[in-house]
Amino acid sequence: MTSRITPSSPRFLARMTGLFFLLTILTGIFAQGIVSERLIDFSDAAATATNILTHKGLF
Repeated sequence: MTSRITPSSPRFLARMTGLFFLLTILTGIFAQGIVSERLIDFSDAAATATNILTHKGLF
């Protein structure tokens, strides 16, 4: 027997698309607001390098 893959409803696909879009926005806010603040020191390149080495998980 062969099994058929039923297509998803347009409403379900729209909701999943909206969910992933919201997730993308939230991760972008996290990256710009929190990660950049901890890693980048615009006045000192050596401090930026030290911050990147200290917080490897954020980089």
